[in-house]
Amino acid sequence: MARHSGSRIPVLRRVAVRSTQPIASNPGWDTLMARAGEGDRAAYRRLLQEITPYLRFLAARRYRDLCDIEGAVQDALLTVHSIRQTCEPARSFAPWLVAIANRRFIDRLRRQRGTSYREAALAAQHWPQGKIEDRPEVEGIVNEPTASN
Repeated sequence: MARHSGSRIPVLRRVAVRSTQPIASNPGWDTLMARAGEGDRAAYRRLLQEITPYLRFLAARRYRDLCDIEGAVQDALLTVHSIRQTCEPARSFAPWLVAIANRRFIDRLRRQRGTSYREAALAAQHWPQGKIEDRPEVEGIVNEPTASN
C-alpha cells in the first residue's frame, strides 16, 4: 500500500498475479484447427495434444475422481473429433471448444446423477445363503453337463 499525498487513505497498487488457470484462448489453436480442417494430420494431432491439458483443467473443476475427469476429457475429445467440420475458421476456436466441453461435462453429470438415483445397494438379506448350486432357480443350469464332458 502507498499513501496518497500525505493523507492517511491507503491507495492500493495493482499487482500482477500469475493465474494457475491455463489460458483459454491460445492463438495457435486457431491456426492449428484451420490447418487440420485442410487435412494436415500433424497439426490436428498437435492441436489435440495442446487442448487436452486445458480440457483436464475444465473437467477437474466439475469432477473429483480422476476416472471421471479422464472420462469427461475423452468424451469432449471424441465430440471435438466427430463435429470438427462445424468449427468455422473465421471464428475463434477456444469458445467453440469450451462450449463443447461444457455440454459434454454437463451431460456426463446428468447421466451419473440419474444412475445414482436409480441404483440401490443390496442389503445382506439379498445375498444368497449357502451354495449357489443348491438354489432352486439355478437347478439344471449350474449342474448341466457340457458338451466337452
